[in-house]
Amino acid sequence: MRLNQENRFLMYILALAFFSRLAIGVATRSWEFSPADNSFDFGFEMGQIAQSIASEGRFGWPEDCEILEYRGGELTSWMPPVYPYVMAAVFRIFGTFTPASALVLEFFQIVLSLLICVLLYQIGKQIFNPQTGLIAALIFSVYLPGIHFAVQKIWSTTLSSLCILMIIFILSWLAEHPHLTGGGFLGVMLGFTLLLDPVLLCVYPFAFLWLFLNAKSNRRTICSVIGVAGAALMLTLSPWVIRNYGVFGRFVPIKSNFGNELFLGNTEPATGGWRDSLIRWYDPQRDLSETERIQLFQATEVERNRTLLKIATSAIIRNPMSFFSRTSKRVGRYWTYIRPLKGFAARISLGSYLTVLALAILGLYQGGLSNSGGKLMFIFLAVVPIPYYVTIVVFFRYRFPIEPILILFAANAIWRIEIIRRLLKGLAPGAE
Repeated sequence: MRLNQENRFLMYILALAFFSRLAIGVATRSWEFSPADNSFDFGFEMGQIAQSIASEGRFGWPEDCEILEYRGGELTSWMPPVYPYVMAAVFRIFGTFTPASALVLEFFQIVLSLLICVLLYQIGKQIFNPQTGLIAALIFSVYLPGIHFAVQKIWSTTLSSLCILMIIFILSWLAEHPHLTGGGFLGVMLGFTLLLDPVLLCVYPFAFLWLFLNAKSNRRTICSVIGVAGAALMLTLSPWVIRNYGVFGRFVPIKSNFGNELFLGNTEPATGGWRDSLIRWYDPQRDLSETERIQLFQATEVERNRTLLKIATSAIIRNPMSFFSRTSKRVGRYWTYIRPLKGFAARISLGSYLTVLALAILGLYQGGLSNSGGKLMFIFLAVVPIPYYVTIVVFFRYRFPIEPILILFAANAIWRIEIIRRLLKGLAPGAE
């Protein structure tokens, strides 16, 4: 079957995305990781847990793990399960912390990037017009942070971005064609995404509300669809929740470390910046009383985090203005922060990072919220960052999962430039 001009252009974009990532990976030899500190920079915490799964058959810290506050040999729910198991499967076949495993995982992340390009085109076409979708896919194909997280960091970031786009795509489709099978698929997708990045839980109630208000069906039908989605979501999460209860004897939905994150960002000497938070990170018991230190030393991971949650909550209640000040700084850093990149790479990445943000704001202003799909995307932009606002903002990967949404709004702004409209109009003459 012959491709039309629009689809041919998309194929060129995918080729550009693939070869740009391949070129950067080869140029930087990104599959080479230092063996120092138990190869901690290979997947970071996820890599350590993946090593334990691959070598010891359990979701925990390796016996020789002596990094930060993690305890070697201890079972854990510090990380959600999906990506550590993906890494562990690769480790089993290609070796633990080997260059071959790094190459396989980076290639997997490149493929995820290509799928993001496809979804950007489809969602842009669905919500705005085909040209906006193509512009969004083109931006992401050469977007430096997108390349960075595909071939420079082994982490779940790229997959999280893809899952968010999939959720938006399914919600938009269900609003037009509500039925129970689609609701079940949505629920499974929502559950899988939480097992990849639990932060996204905060946006789900608003997404369901959006579906309820925008579905083209009677209220009874859409309530049934939402009910099926909710049930599928719970079923998807249930094996991991049951595992956590069996291990810790307590209800731990997905991750155990919220108390730790709240503690890092809201007790002295933290000010809302990454350096202050890292002081706590590398000395997590700083300024605690002897009784509190003993309790933390003897406690399990879940108990430690519950104790840290109480300490952090008490500190916030005692000094709400300090919490407000730190939170204000974190809001700014969430949207403008490029740490830990340094030097020329940091300047170039920061330039593209801030350019996309500025264009996205312009795209929102220029009709980005004129339809229900745009409002749905804005819900993700508004709600997903909230957990980071109140805890810590240390790495710029915290913003990346919603980066494709910013790119869609940025593409909407670019499409409204007259010369761009003339250049791309022929790709889909009927689109407005």
